[in-house]
Amino acid sequence: MNSDIKNNLKPAVNSFATVRIEDKSIFAEIEVTAPKYGGSDVTVNILNRALDEAGVCYGIKENVLKEIAEKKIYNKKIRVAEYTPPVTGKNGLIDYRFDRVPTALLVENEKGDVNYRELGLFKSVLKNTVIADITPPEEGIPGTDIFGREIAPKPVSKAAFTTGVGTVLSEDGLQIIAAIDGVINYEKSAFVLRRELNIKADIDFNTGNIQFIGDINIYGNVGEGFKVHSTGGNIVIYGAVFSGAEITAAGSVTLKKVCNHGTVNAGGSINAAFCEYSDLSSNGDITVQTVVFSTVYCGGTLVCSGKGGLIGGHYTILSGAVINGNIGSPHYPLTEILLGNNTVLADERERLSTEIARAEHEIIDLNMIVDYLNAKKRVDFTLSEEKEHLLGKSVRARILKNRVVSDAKKRIIEIEHLLENVQDLRMTVGGTVYVKTRICINTAKYEVKNEWKHVTIYVDKDNEFHFDNM
Repeated sequence: MNSDIKNNLKPAVNSFATVRIEDKSIFAEIEVTAPKYGGSDVTVNILNRALDEAGVCYGIKENVLKEIAEKKIYNKKIRVAEYTPPVTGKNGLIDYRFDRVPTALLVENEKGDVNYRELGLFKSVLKNTVIADITPPEEGIPGTDIFGREIAPKPVSKAAFTTGVGTVLSEDGLQIIAAIDGVINYEKSAFVLRRELNIKADIDFNTGNIQFIGDINIYGNVGEGFKVHSTGGNIVIYGAVFSGAEITAAGSVTLKKVCNHGTVNAGGSINAAFCEYSDLSSNGDITVQTVVFSTVYCGGTLVCSGKGGLIGGHYTILSGAVINGNIGSPHYPLTEILLGNNTVLADERERLSTEIARAEHEIIDLNMIVDYLNAKKRVDFTLSEEKEHLLGKSVRARILKNRVVSDAKKRIIEIEHLLENVQDLRMTVGGTVYVKTRICINTAKYEVKNEWKHVTIYVDKDNEFHFDNM
């Protein structure tokens, strides 16, 4: 028999589909055996039935099944189903708006110069300032394997953070904000805010100038030319204040050691030890041990508790004064004390009078220039460009000077009215009031010609000075 006859005698063998599952159920492959002896070719139904029997019900590629059937692809492994992988979520994040480690921020001016005293190492933060932004986690999207089972995404985590002292979490949980005004630092895995700034070092080129909204405590010295400024609190300096240093506080200032050629400004009181060649200004009381060759403005009462007293310099005191030591010295230049607000007003009146006299003299000169140029213009009908410019400049200057005179005269009238209210002011001196001392109380002035010891100084209703023994 020939081969065709032999084959016709054998039973037909249909095509057969075998499914292979990847061990993680992420895809399925199918392989179809070719038909024999006149058996049936593969069909899409045969392929679907094979997949169904294997339990594959998801991610089936119908187009691939159709292609296998139409092209009669046999004896080849073909991927016919794939899973949908889960979408990975995002962990929560926290983005801090401040550096964890303070770094100097050197800034050049327009000339390219850098001020190495301005380092910005200590950051003042106002209440409700945002310290960090928090991004919540985003959950992933589940996937599906080829058996239709859900594949869970990897778990996500919240942002890891701690709210430090002086900070709070916002109501929506998306920000860390300042709960107080204070200085910000990163300590023990969290930013913290403190109302006090404590610096246990000298103020120099390592720290730079200091500006802070709250109280400042400095346990070292303030170096030459450096500045310490509290915009809303008090300042205590346990070391010395050296030449050119500036101390400014909205509240009080306390200096535990010497202040040499420094400047101190306080919205409140000043409490100091020994000050020399310095400028002190306080809207409140001043308590100091000894002051030498300094300029002092005291908006309250001045108490000088040391034996040295007030030696040389200029002192303006709006209330009373208690000096346990001496005033002035026979060996040094003038010591001048202005006691009471009226002394300040009288001094202002004198300054304004001098200003008026100077301005009126300048107005006379300007009138002469304007009159001359106007006369010349009437005769010649014109002026050179240079003289025309001078005429305009002189007219404008005359207007300004007349305004200065008018304003000054109005202010003098106000001062005269205020000076009618005489203050009852006294100054007690536990030591000696030396010659070369000038004392002004209200509008009265007294040049000390003879030494006075242990006295209370005041003026009577007739503006006469009295030095009563204590």
